[in-house]
Amino acid sequence: MKSKKAVILLIGLMIVLCATSFAETKKLKEIGRYTLVRIKGEVPTSEVMKILVDKYAGDIKYGFDKSGYGDLFMPFMEQIRNANFAEKTLPLGTHFKWMLFRSTNGQVKVVEDLEWAGDGPLPVFAFMVNKDYKNYEIIMPKPCGNIALTR
Repeated sequence: MKSKKAVILLIGLMIVLCATSFAETKKLKEIGRYTLVRIKGEVPTSEVMKILVDKYAGDIKYGFDKSGYGDLFMPFMEQIRNANFAEKTLPLGTHFKWMLFRSTNGQVKVVEDLEWAGDGPLPVFAFMVNKDYKNYEIIMPKPCGNIALTR
């Protein structure tokens, strides 16, 4: 009887430890390897970003849907088309709810619960998207064209 309790206790402890390790925030240390929007050459201007986003609208919509925030896709696209965004830098430790990127096989993927942990501040295009009286900040790192929700 004691050995049964010990085994059950050990299994329960293993489950708790595994669950907490899966819940850890992922550290994003470099940017530009798995780009959602393929950018060639120098860091693009805001006008170039609008053209690229229109070109990849289908992939971006798929990513927003996959992230669970599909209702933000249209307001996001309108903000870009109207040039309603700002250039800024994000400090180390900035948290992202999710980030859209393209895997090595070309599929659009979503990674959740990220923290910027690179060598310095991250230069981004920032978009304030308003939906149902809520404000969301969506960013696009300049070096790669991925899309992320910060708040």
